[in-house]
Amino acid sequence: MLPFVPVVADSLLICLLFWQLPYVGLRFWDSSGTQAAVLTAVFVIMCAGVILVRKLEARENGSNLTIPALLLDGRLHLISAIAFALLFVTLLAWQFGYFDAIFEANTLTLGEGEASALFVFAPGAWLAMAFLYVIFLVLKVTPTISMENGRYFWLASFALLAINLMQFTMTAQLMAWVQGQSLSGAWLWGLMFAGFALLFGPPRWIYLSKQPDWGGGLTSLVVWMLSAWLIIR
Repeated sequence: MLPFVPVVADSLLICLLFWQLPYVGLRFWDSSGTQAAVLTAVFVIMCAGVILVRKLEARENGSNLTIPALLLDGRLHLISAIAFALLFVTLLAWQFGYFDAIFEANTLTLGEGEASALFVFAPGAWLAMAFLYVIFLVLKVTPTISMENGRYFWLASFALLAINLMQFTMTAQLMAWVQGQSLSGAWLWGLMFAGFALLFGPPRWIYLSKQPDWGGGLTSLVVWMLSAWLIIR
């Protein structure tokens, strides 16, 4: 059943994108603390999923699919994690209304503590939380969840679903922003597709290196292309 886990996870994501994306994207256009809390909660769930993917042991006898060494390179994963962290902080700040606040704030009337909280402590706390993802994705992890473990299937399923949930949430957030700015064009679709591949590729490539299967590799490309298309359509 393990070869079907990424295919099923991606199929559920496709259904969710067509079913709920317009509604959720509309909600994300109006920045609020509730949306920021949702974004944070999904981020935490995704981090748990990434850790689980890295803790899974590899299958000894896989298919003929071999993940190129470049896609498993730690330097690429570091770039991906940093890019993800910076984008997440930007989206989180937008949901909190931070950008409006810093441009409208009168520094002459703000107290020292208020100014420090607005310009230093708040963004610093968000950055610290977001950069935990760099640790989860890049630092060395010893796989301890063996194939013989009866929970292997369920943990792998949860991990991929958690990562896909983050992709759905980020798609909704980016769709709200891009359509609000009236941006479009083939170049933007290409940029979005490359962005999704960079941000969400490493966890999937790690999984496929342990459970190699062409189906999971192809469906990952489909959901990245679909997310990019739905953002700009």
